[in-house]
Amino acid sequence: MISVVYKEILGGLITIHERKKGSIKGEEIAALLNKTAGTIRNQMQTLRALGYVDGIPGPKGGYIPTLKAYEALRIQQSEYFIEVPIYQNNEKVEGMILEQIIFSNVSNPTECRCTIKILGDTSKIHERSILKVGPTPINKIIVVGEVIGRNDIDKDILLATKSIVSIPRYKIGDMISRQKLISFSPNTTISECEEILIRNKIEAAPVVENNKVIGIISLRDIVNAIVEKKAVNIIRDIMESNIITISLNAQLADAVTIMKKNNVKRIAIVDSNTLEPKGIISMTDIINLMIE
Repeated sequence: MISVVYKEILGGLITIHERKKGSIKGEEIAALLNKTAGTIRNQMQTLRALGYVDGIPGPKGGYIPTLKAYEALRIQQSEYFIEVPIYQNNEKVEGMILEQIIFSNVSNPTECRCTIKILGDTSKIHERSILKVGPTPINKIIVVGEVIGRNDIDKDILLATKSIVSIPRYKIGDMISRQKLISFSPNTTISECEEILIRNKIEAAPVVENNKVIGIISLRDIVNAIVEKKAVNIIRDIMESNIITISLNAQLADAVTIMKKNNVKRIAIVDSNTLEPKGIISMTDIINLMIE
């Protein structure tokens, strides 16, 4: 059994090592844990002697955790690392790895609680803040809740959950397999585009030139142009040209992450090999699928 201080240092080492997959400098661990580099180096000597850490000599050297370090913290060594994002009051929290989500009182939604087990510095999490965790790698679960307790020794955070969502494990291609692709040339007139969108009961469509997506046109773009009395006639002048795309083989959860990161409500779907347009997916499409 090692002390809490040594567990914290090992946790910091493993957190960085899982991302970089290489030797870690003492300064990196010190910065993550808000400690001095000299303190880390001194404690690393003890951890090396105990067999929890290996030292790599040379200018590019540093420290790497041993299997014993993973066992001491009761986690499994991974061949690759998938980060599960953690947000506190809409700000991403760095330097923390989600180990486990444990639910309790699930049958009573007004009293549902969950414990978030963390590898890293839990002191960054403040009581009464709103925490959002996820999506998780396998089940694509997203948990949002208020922090009502924290145990820095066992690295546990207790949440009063506000929402628990699981994004279906569908590929983007599954979403559009039944859809007829409607797209427009950038020289299509605004009035013609509006008529086609309304007739087909769709909100938006890709704008395509030389078989590549160059924009997205929506009914909102058209309405805004009319309201603002813009002196334009073709959709090239009003389309959204800052295009974000996603491939047919991507997961729905990937689409949610991309939309949130770029603060957009829809993205263009393209063939992963040819980049040919295949459709559009919106946050509304995903929400409708989740509540079906």
